[in-house]
Parts: sequence; structure tokens; C-alpha cells
Amino acid sequence: MCNFNQHNLIIKINQYLQYKNRSLKLTSGYCHGITLLWLYKISVGEESWFYNITKKIAACRDEKNYDDIEWDIELFISYIEWLQNSNYYLRGVNQLDIDKLTELPREFSLSFLFHHSQLNDILKMILKPDKLILMSGPNHTIGIYVKDENIYVLDPKYNKIQPKIINDITRLKLELIKCLFYRDYLPNCRLPLEIMILSNPDHSLANQGCHSEYGDTATLYSQLIQRCNDIDKPGLDGITNIHLACESGNEQEVCQLLEAGAEPNQMVNNEWSPMHIAALRGDVSIVKLLLRYGASPYISNRNGLKPVDMAAEAGHEEIMKLL
Repeated sequence: MCNFNQHNLIIKINQYLQYKNRSLKLTSGYCHGITLLWLYKISVGEESWFYNITKKIAACRDEKNYDDIEWDIELFISYIEWLQNSNYYLRGVNQLDIDKLTELPREFSLSFLFHHSQLNDILKMILKPDKLILMSGPNHTIGIYVKDENIYVLDPKYNKIQPKIINDITRLKLELIKCLFYRDYLPNCRLPLEIMILSNPDHSLANQGCHSEYGDTATLYSQLIQRCNDIDKPGLDGITNIHLACESGNEQEVCQLLEAGAEPNQMVNNEWSPMHIAALRGDVSIVKLLLRYGASPYISNRNGLKPVDMAAEAGHEEIMKLL
């Protein structure tokens, strides 16, 4: 069997779409869609389908090969396209709303600027059996699944898109650093890392609305804030924690940061203030919270646009009135 990874797979799928004269063309990436599909399949005991279909796609050489697996490849494309680009098809939903896309309860969600030294405590907390764990860096997503006392890790860049089994926390941490913190020229940079945990579908009814297994997410977030020497210190590309919190629409996290003294008027690359982000998203409660902690409604970005301009562009009338 030939060697392949996510990149080769996308090339093969695009060849198939070209043969079929389809207007759809997959761009680079799809790590989020591929990883979530793998997590779902392994959680319901159907991971062999995932491994088999990716091998079949990678082995295709001509139109006849593609015709022989047409049903499988169409199903695979529909899965990863929906999971990767659902915002194109369902208004107001994006990758942060993964629970809405899959109808699986999201038990844990955390977005923070991580230095790799912080991963130990996080891993000890989140590694639970039969949970779908996604970890996303600035431009890549990997999956973790604990089953039968084994820790399965899938990076879509792995050869043949096969998971590794890593049962030592230290080795697991090093593997995650290699997968997500791979920018060698920024060895000490804090990267925005998003962690999402979904319930195994077999237990979704029992776990619906139950967060106690992971403790209080707000408490963990508070602990992460306390361990930062400077919560306003920017990470990769100038992003700060308050920008991440506003981007995810998490009012609780925004409040925790502001209470801890985060600067409400900091800018990312002279382009976005927290208020710009909240106004564009239409988060009325976060806009009010930012105003209460001294955020300026008049701050302009390098293009001269104020938060009210962002709200107007998106049609958020209530925020326009507030600002």
C-alpha cells in the first residue's frame, strides 16, 4: 500500500471531483473535518471504515478506480466537507459550535494561549475514556481518544492517516508539541490552543448537560490565568487571551480576564480590538461587559473602522445603538 497523508488524500479527492466535472474543490487543510470524522467513527466502533476508505482513495490511479469506490468517496467527501465548512451551509454556525454540528453534547471547551509547559496539567484533566477530544492550534487539528486503557492520537499528517497509541503522558505531551507547536523559530511563543471534548454518542443521553466529570471549566480557566505572568502578553500573530475569549463568544471567560485586569482596549496588529470582535459577532452581553470595564467604543483600527462600523456591516442594530 502506498504511503499517504492528509495532503495526498486531498489531492486524490480533487482529482475525483475533476473527473466528475464537479464545481467543488477542496482547499488545503480539512484536518478538522478529517479528525472529527475519525473521532466519531472510533467512538462508535467503526474506525475500520475510516481506515479502509482512506486507503482506497489513496490507491486510486484513474477514473475506473474512482468509479469503483464512487459511493464511499462521495460519502467521505460529504462528511469532511460538512464538518470542515459547515458555516457555508448553515448560517450562524462555525467550528466553535461543534456540538450543534454533530448533535453530540460538548462537555468541555477551552481556548487559551498555551506554552507547551502547561500541557501536563491539562492532559491529566482531560484524558477520560470514551471522549472525543479535539485539540486545535493556529492552523491544525489533531484528535485524542482513550479506549480500553489505550490513548489513540491521530494527526491527519501521519502516514496512512493511522493513529499512534501512546500511553505515557510525557510521550503524549512531546507528540502534541511536535504536532501543534511545530514552529521551531518560535520555541517559546505561546500558541492559541483550543480544546473541545464531546461525549461518546453511546453515552450522550446519560451525559447530556453534565460537566462534573471534568470539574468546573471556569475554575480551570481561572487557574490558567493565575499561572500567566502577564495575561495581556500577546502570543502568535499578536493574539491575546481576551481576543480569543471574544472570538469564541464566551462571556464567562471575557469576564474572568477583565476581573483579572486584562486590558480591554488592546489591539491585534492594529486591526482588531476586543470590542471590534464582539461588535462584529453581535455579542450584546460581551459588548456591555467590555464597556463596563472601560473598553472604548471609539477606538479605530488601521483602516479607520470603529466597532460601530463592524456592527453596522454585520447588521447588528442593538449593538449599533449601544455604541
